[in-house]
Amino acid sequence: MLRWVGVGLSPGVSVGPAYVYRPAGVVAEHAAGDRDPEAELRRLHAARRSADAELAQLLSRLPSGDVADIFEAHRVLLADPLLWERLEAVVRERGADAAQAVATVQRELVAHFESMSEERFRARAADVRDVCQRLLRAVTGAPRPAGPQEPAVVVARELLPSDTVQFDRDHVLGFVTELGGPTAHVAILARALGIPAVAGVSGVVEHVRDGVTVLVDGTEGVAILSPSADEVRSRTLSATRPSQAPARGRGPATTADGRPVPLWGNAGSEREVETALGQGAEGIGLLRTEFLFLGRPHPPTEDEQFAAYRRMVALCRGLPLTVRLLDAGGDKPLPGADVGAEANPFLGLRGVRVLLRRPQLLRTQLRALLRAAAFGPVRVLVPMVACTEEMDEVRAALQRAAGELAGEGQPVAQDVFVGAMIETPAAALLADRLAADFYSLGTNDLVQYVLAVDRTNPHVTYLHQPLHPAVLRLVRHVVDEAHARGLSVSVCGEMAGDPEAALLLVGLGVDVLSMAPPSLERVRRALRAHRADELERLADQALQARTALEVQALVRDLGEL
Repeated sequence: MLRWVGVGLSPGVSVGPAYVYRPAGVVAEHAAGDRDPEAELRRLHAARRSADAELAQLLSRLPSGDVADIFEAHRVLLADPLLWERLEAVVRERGADAAQAVATVQRELVAHFESMSEERFRARAADVRDVCQRLLRAVTGAPRPAGPQEPAVVVARELLPSDTVQFDRDHVLGFVTELGGPTAHVAILARALGIPAVAGVSGVVEHVRDGVTVLVDGTEGVAILSPSADEVRSRTLSATRPSQAPARGRGPATTADGRPVPLWGNAGSEREVETALGQGAEGIGLLRTEFLFLGRPHPPTEDEQFAAYRRMVALCRGLPLTVRLLDAGGDKPLPGADVGAEANPFLGLRGVRVLLRRPQLLRTQLRALLRAAAFGPVRVLVPMVACTEEMDEVRAALQRAAGELAGEGQPVAQDVFVGAMIETPAAALLADRLAADFYSLGTNDLVQYVLAVDRTNPHVTYLHQPLHPAVLRLVRHVVDEAHARGLSVSVCGEMAGDPEAALLLVGLGVDVLSMAPPSLERVRRALRAHRADELERLADQALQARTALEVQALVRDLGEL
């Protein structure tokens, strides 16, 4: 039995046969003879179009959220003018062919990122390697390596985001890698997929053979080769014991002195709703509805949407189901909501702006939600709000839809709560007057807009700092204004599932934290370790900080995370 201690990327325990993933990098063969630089550049640009089409097809199958953001960032990197300046220079000045140019630029850029001192910057080397390998395959016609064909623990030196997302989810029990860290995109993917993962396990590929039993404990950051039966039993029982009680039997999570902090789940499908509730979520704080629109030529009908929402209401068994209205736009086109190419889709037609431009889409979805709400508590969440008129118009559309349904004799819920997603600084500053029954902070976009940072642009991802004092001050502003009106505030962005950030959010007065299911237990444990007054003092100190690094130091000084 061999035991390694690494870094836990995604919590949970799994045991199974190893599948050692050894993808051979695409080799750029050296061909003798003179080359036509213009012909090689044409090959490169044709390959870029092919690679971009692959990414677009992949994104069409993914619900919006953190996973889709990774591959949106890959599309941005693939089109980066600086990348293409380098490629063109290698072709023209060094006489390289198309494949050699990509291989050369990949090597140079990866070395540049890996030489950086901060781990979050070094982690971007994997994205560069991923994009360049995709481009190389498009140039050479090389196939993508296959993944496991039956359930197994995937063991690899490194897993790129494209590797991780292409594996059949039913065939992956866990991940163990030599490289990678908590800020790597593979960590985000593993958490989103609910797959236990451990990184930083030096030498694991050398020691493990296909088929040998491997135990992955992503909670403790441990990987064990050929574990004993007692070890398997102990770790498996330890991991599953908290979820044996029904979700409702747990009651709300609490701080050390007993203050309740409801933990809800984020979901992007019916299966994910079931998973979140099974792992103790006390409600669904964010249901992304884009999955209903994916992979089809036309938008789903009212009856199709109603059937899906009603099934999820039944799964919730009286717990709240918060449904975000369709969040489409130029960065994530969907059937019936394709607004065409935009120079800057993050500042273009997105979220509620699209819905108000496509009133039939909005009407159909609201009617389906009102019908489903007759069978259990449904809350409607409006995305990308920036002005009071948008909330007013959605409320008016909801009232019209309710009137139509009542006139048709359909069962329809009364007093459905309508909330505003706080993703823009404008919405945050208007928290005292938006026509909302509750607020949900979408911190992924809020950070992007507050700090003027495109989170998919690899050149400025280091500035995407959720703990930036400016972000925290806006959160406190929203909380104060909402509480003055008797409204609750939840956070449904990535911050809510980060134990350090979660402590800070509770100290700032946030009422509900909603997160990916694998994060629920980690946040629950972090809250139990601290009193509410400690967290309030922490928040007060953080609001006085000058930088995100100062805030991080304050949180870590709290300890016991």
